[in-house]
Amino acid sequence: MYIKIFKGENSIVEFSTRKNESCRRLSRELKYTIKKYKKYVDFYRIYIEDEKGITEKFGIKYLPTLIFFKNRFEVHRLLGYRNKKILSFLVEKKLMKI
Repeated sequence: MYIKIFKGENSIVEFSTRKNESCRRLSRELKYTIKKYKKYVDFYRIYIEDEKGITEKFGIKYLPTLIFFKNRFEVHRLLGYRNKKILSFLVEKKLMKI
């Protein structure tokens, strides 16, 4: 699972849990962003309850967390809920340099 994250040039990994309302709200907003940028960015969702130890590996201290990777390196970390407009802005600024 972890190696797959780094296969593409641009990736966003969502660290989430099914039990948290902020996580569910972010996931709904992220659907729009995924649809809009799926040709340019690989998107992954990791439910921390399914992947033991993942929070330590990536230093996750708050949920939801989005980590933006460009060429296998973390370029941005977003904590908490954001709407689709902010998510689109960050994809373009941090990953696509538009």
